[in-house]
Amino acid sequence: MNKLVLCVAFMFGCFNPDLVKAMFKCDTTGRGCPQGLFCLIPPETTVGTCVDPAKLNDPTTDLSGTVVIVDLYQPPPIDMGGSVDMRIPPDLSTPPSTCKAGGGIHIGDGIYACQGTWTYGGASALCTNKVCTMLTATQKNNCDTNNGFYFISAGGSIDSTGTIYECLTFTPGRTAVFYGCGKAGLISASICNGAQEYIQCSPTSNFNCTVDVTNIASTVSSGPQRGVLCCP
Repeated sequence: MNKLVLCVAFMFGCFNPDLVKAMFKCDTTGRGCPQGLFCLIPPETTVGTCVDPAKLNDPTTDLSGTVVIVDLYQPPPIDMGGSVDMRIPPDLSTPPSTCKAGGGIHIGDGIYACQGTWTYGGASALCTNKVCTMLTATQKNNCDTNNGFYFISAGGSIDSTGTIYECLTFTPGRTAVFYGCGKAGLISASICNGAQEYIQCSPTSNFNCTVDVTNIASTVSSGPQRGVLCCP
């Protein structure tokens, strides 16, 4: 019994055929050869043998008149249409808030509308980084759908008739303004740094500024539903 087991184990343990040296018959279809071998058919015959590709480059091998059949058959591609959607979904994650207190309204590109009040020089304290100085059209449109008003660091002045709007310039005799976005702002006839809505500076209101209309640091605000746009 032990001899029989050893014999069977020997047979299976040592059985590792060399396909390159083995002789396989093939025909003009080339389908009789294992993968990696070519069908070499001698002249005036229709049946050949499977050979190693290296033999085709052997200068001692006479290939004159022979026919070499290469099996170019490839299995058809697997159609995954309609079964599994392998597309990578877009990253819809919202960037972290740029409001110092957290929260706020994301209007795109990491910019947040952050509510709060400030004294002169304190507007930037509402942001983790800085108050935005300009807006893109998309950011403006997203911001304008929200209640309240959010300033950028850009002002100007308007004349008494409401027909002349200046950007980053204050002319004596005119009313200083600061630009931003939101439903609570007035609308100018021109755009300043991407913003079109504005709030007038007034000593008797809850928003005022100095004659320096180039920087939000020259403003003070104590009104509700107002704030600044904070850039990343």
